[in-house]
Amino acid sequence: MRWSPAISVPLLLASVEPVRRLVSAPAGSFALLGPHGSGKSYWVRREFPHALLVDLEEPAIARRLRARPDALEAIVGPRPNGEPVVIDGVERAPGVADAARRIGARDKRWRFILVASSARALPRDRLGLFGRRFARVRMRPFVGAEMGRRFHVAEATRLGTVPAILDDPRPVLARADYYTYFFRREVKAERLVPDFERYGRFLDVIASAHAAQLDVARLARACALDRRLVAGYLAMLEERFLIERLEPFTRRARRALFTQPKLYVFDAGVYRALPPDDDQPAEEVESAALEGLVYQHLSAWCSWAPGAQRTIGFWRTRAGAKVDFVVQSRDEFVAIDVHDGFDPGDDALAGAIAFRADYPTGRAIVLHRGTERSERRGVLCLPIDDFLTRLHPARSVSVAARQG
Repeated sequence: MRWSPAISVPLLLASVEPVRRLVSAPAGSFALLGPHGSGKSYWVRREFPHALLVDLEEPAIARRLRARPDALEAIVGPRPNGEPVVIDGVERAPGVADAARRIGARDKRWRFILVASSARALPRDRLGLFGRRFARVRMRPFVGAEMGRRFHVAEATRLGTVPAILDDPRPVLARADYYTYFFRREVKAERLVPDFERYGRFLDVIASAHAAQLDVARLARACALDRRLVAGYLAMLEERFLIERLEPFTRRARRALFTQPKLYVFDAGVYRALPPDDDQPAEEVESAALEGLVYQHLSAWCSWAPGAQRTIGFWRTRAGAKVDFVVQSRDEFVAIDVHDGFDPGDDALAGAIAFRADYPTGRAIVLHRGTERSERRGVLCLPIDDFLTRLHPARSVSVAARQG
């Protein structure tokens, strides 16, 4: 089964020139992981135009390698020719990863690029190819720094930034199709859950968990299912990169903190395609989409610069003070809060001020929908469009926050 929208990625946004991705390939072999439609196949073909491609989307090849993974050796030949071997769709024949490992162990000149839309196909203990750590590279939706003047927060929170969705001439329908296919049809077709009717009840409530602290017991009650079953559904979606968890920041805590992770759907637009929570006001849905969009950008900023040793978390006290994100690297320590309004007042600054009281060496930023920059009580208030467009893996948050 294939999803219908094609991924050509010159983009309907302007369709003038392709969007140049900011992800970079590490030296040696690596695994390129990410959700369907994020542009993995397009990027790897563009970066490595002369690579030998083993495309497991082709049914005949997939059947052959599922039955006999060692047949990979006959496909790639007896010795490397200086170009990498790209194996696209590894989740369709997971044994191929082990076959690549065995080939590489005999001749370290081999360079394999394993492309997968499911972490289950490449567990970490299978990525120790060639006797060293096999790098994992994450492909994510477009970020503002890639899209430049074509990026607008209002559109990104409505449609998201998944390349395959934006490249479709009917992106609203493509967004709905994405949910239908990858959250429902593919799960059913591949028999990833034992009882699809129960899984459907879970999908009816999962939107309420986006940009919120994960409470598995509450979700289980909401869909009248066993807690362990719901935890399994969450793990399955996480393996397919459709949802992500954000761990709390608890370093040198001066007060009691919440320690449960937060949950995010990987793309703000895909979140908007989930079955709506009828009890959630429209303004809360919009705020959750905006916070999710910022999370997309910060997670890409962290993962696309691995040498910078960046981490991201969130901070929330049991007394109610919170900031949406805390980012750290070797050079900076910044709290970032997201305000779904045009002019942040004292209430919008309260969490950032509380954080700085506990961590006076840290900086604090509040992002808002307006156009004015200001600094109030030690908190920098920035237009979110400007900040996300300037947030680049090669720059620090502090540089992205500078004017002009």
